[in-house]
Amino acid sequence: MRSARLIPTLAAAGVCLATLGVTVADASAPAAKPKPPAGYRVVVSPQLPSPNASDSRGIVRCPTGTVPLGGGVIAQSPSILANVSSSFPSGRTWVGDVKNGSGAATTFQVEVICAKRPKGYAVVRSPNTVNRSGSQTRAVATCPVGTKPLGGGGTSIDFNVFVDMHSTGPHGRTWVVKENNAGPNNSGLNAVAVCGKVNGYRVVKGLPFTIPAAGQKGASAVCKAPAVPISGGVLSPSTSVAVNVGGSIPSGDRWDSFVTNNTGFPATATPVAVCATR
Repeated sequence: MRSARLIPTLAAAGVCLATLGVTVADASAPAAKPKPPAGYRVVVSPQLPSPNASDSRGIVRCPTGTVPLGGGVIAQSPSILANVSSSFPSGRTWVGDVKNGSGAATTFQVEVICAKRPKGYAVVRSPNTVNRSGSQTRAVATCPVGTKPLGGGGTSIDFNVFVDMHSTGPHGRTWVVKENNAGPNNSGLNAVAVCGKVNGYRVVKGLPFTIPAAGQKGASAVCKAPAVPISGGVLSPSTSVAVNVGGSIPSGDRWDSFVTNNTGFPATATPVAVCATR
């Protein structure tokens, strides 16, 4: 089962954290204190139901006086057939959709990172992009000149349980989303970028990790204090429509991402965190 507590769980199991792109601090060195943007807060939904053969939606809202910078979704399932299909901002909320083709009911959570409205704040949506049956399609939302992608995601325009998110993350002044369509009909998608100006902006990539054939795996990208994560994602070079995002969420000083691989061959992916300070 995917868990937001990825690093403590793996460390307890004796997994080398270096393989996840995590730097273990020297215990003798004074720890830097996080200095998050003004109004910074992570809001987490309760466990939400995801029945079998369903497309389920969850929504979390930022407190009054704050706006979403980033957000994410995670399907709490041991199955490689329960995955994220949409993750995007809407007004003061973050919306997450999970497609469950696993054969059993499961649950999921949606999380949003909120803060005081930064300078240049804008939410940009790409045009509708057709994703043909059996295809993997890319959509790009571009931030206005002078701003950067603070966060982002994508919307899947299809209810089929085998239309899922493949990759999501920042690239230059854009937010890029890839969607897999393993369903019988053409579908569509949009990329969505949360744009603005924040102090200490930095995009951090964790080490690439390998997802075994017919398996799932997670890894993290870490923000170094005083910076904190304001969003994140996961990128995969796979062209298969059976390699999907099982979860991508904030967790303390890092961004955790999980990928499922319903193919007969290993696949790779890289976790990404967008970091900022006050």
